Amino acid sequence: MWTPGCGDGAPSPSYAHDVTIIRRAGYESARLRLARLRLAGNTAREVGAQRATEISARSLKVERVGIWLFSADDVLECALMFTLSSGKHSAGERLFASRFPAYFEALRSVRAIVADDATTNSATAELAGDYLLRHGITAMLDAPIIRDGSVVGVVCHEHVGSERRWTQTEIDFASSVADIVALVFEQADRLEAEARHQDQKERELENRKMDALERFARAIAHDFNNVLSTVSALGQAVAKSSDTRAAEHGKELLETVGLGTHLTRQLLELSRSEDAPHVKVSLSDVVTRLEPMLRTLMEEVGGELSVVTMPTHVLGDETALERVLLNLCTNARDALTTGGHVRVSLRDPRPDEELSDGFAVLEVTDDGHGMDEETLARVFEPYFSTKPEGTGLGLASVYAIVRQLGGEVQVTSEVDAGSSFVVALPRAE
Repeated sequence: MWTPGCGDGAPSPSYAHDVTIIRRAGYESARLRLARLRLAGNTAREVGAQRATEISARSLKVERVGIWLFSADDVLECALMFTLSSGKHSAGERLFASRFPAYFEALRSVRAIVADDATTNSATAELAGDYLLRHGITAMLDAPIIRDGSVVGVVCHEHVGSERRWTQTEIDFASSVADIVALVFEQADRLEAEARHQDQKERELENRKMDALERFARAIAHDFNNVLSTVSALGQAVAKSSDTRAAEHGKELLETVGLGTHLTRQLLELSRSEDAPHVKVSLSDVVTRLEPMLRTLMEEVGGELSVVTMPTHVLGDETALERVLLNLCTNARDALTTGGHVRVSLRDPRPDEELSDGFAVLEVTDDGHGMDEETLARVFEPYFSTKPEGTGLGLASVYAIVRQLGGEVQVTSEVDAGSSFVVALPRAE
């Protein structure tokens, strides 16, 4: 049986030995929790980093644990910092190699930076004025994050307060945390690559489906157009009849044929026309020119329109782009409830949209009734419509035109919260 102390108040050797065993057991438990992290979805990297910094801080009883990554050879950026006393995360601070060359050199040349006194240690002393004193850091234990043989960052353990000497067990634990973080990021990269691959497969499947629908629509439209031509000729003959009643029926027949011809023309527009010339078009001028008409559209249902433009030139066809904008706004108008709002904006792509700088974005957003997942999956299909009198050709035409112009169209929607259609088109130099 051991005793917690000797007669002079100092811990007994057996007590110190037992404390060491308990601490090692705690570190092993923490390692297991880190190793068993299960990541999924597009937040895998963030969640993994959060859990790693939290577990490490609590296991080592360190005030600050941060994951820093090289954004360039000479820039180290804090991707995530966990503060134990507040339980909060932060990010964004940056360190530059030009100001801290010894620290950057040490990161790339040692397995761990062990600084019991961070203000005097040769690797960390140069951080004193700009970083250590500002955060109250007295000791540091940094373990580089290594991937594919290269240092890509560092897990930084920063002790605040009284003097601290790092034990070999703590150093080993910190190094294992950095190794696990490297594995977490590798797993996150794999999940992101798999998600991109799945998205690509879904887009390819959608494109094949639309190709088949377009070919079918064109074939039907071609044959139907021939029938309408014959009916139109008969209608013209009847309309010239001396029999007033017959002549009226002939005119009605011609009006019906006119509607059928219009629908047939829309079907024909669904087919690709990749050889059509694409010229430089001011998309901002198209929006400005149609704005009065679009405002009238919204006023018909008591809705409001806001327009945000910027000088934007794309490769395309002016008439086709007018149809795209008009169809999108008509669809948005039909989705509004009383007093709803539609926003038309021209902008640059956002980072999360994964579009290159060679694209410009036309976005039409409404706060109407939105769409459920089933409707969203079929929104661009010809002849699919949730409107009692809808033909389902408006959005199908938008999809076809944008593809013809070498662009992309995406839609997000939530029931009772509205929809957003994003059209990305190639910029014109």
